[in-house]
Amino acid sequence: MDFKNDHLLTEEWIKASGMEYTLLRNGWYWENNTVRLPAAIQHGVLLGAADDAQISWASRQDLAGAAVAVLTQSGHTGKTYELAGDEAYTFTDMAAEAARQCEVSVKYVNQSEPDFANSLLSFGLPETMARMVAEIEARGVATGVLKSDTRILSALIGRPTSSLQQAVPDALVP
Repeated sequence: MDFKNDHLLTEEWIKASGMEYTLLRNGWYWENNTVRLPAAIQHGVLLGAADDAQISWASRQDLAGAAVAVLTQSGHTGKTYELAGDEAYTFTDMAAEAARQCEVSVKYVNQSEPDFANSLLSFGLPETMARMVAEIEARGVATGVLKSDTRILSALIGRPTSSLQQAVPDALVP
């Protein structure tokens, strides 16, 4: 899979079109991974394949706020923004914070790409989705590419981005 080039080719097409544009490159959403927390809390294990990579997660709300800012304020035309959360965390951090807030034991267990894909399959994910998620996490996220210290997102939204301490309970509220 080559998601990066798909996105870059789209950006090139937009730039070549002659239209006014502002490009928002959304980083990794909290919700991509906090969706795993209810099961992790129930079983005491948060599975993944990202090793100890630091990730600058941001909430959908934070990223939507950036879109609102560039649509309602001047000065953004022709710019490209790499958007990410203010702080970087690991899956180990996420497991520890879930454990702290829920007062249970939760450990992060890093798996190989094939083992993580098989775990996802055993949880009922369709095979194509399980293999894609495992590949993205093991070959992409694990390399550290999702760590950022630019703070562009918080500058656009005019406040700090959502923290790990906020993301955990947001994932557990029905």
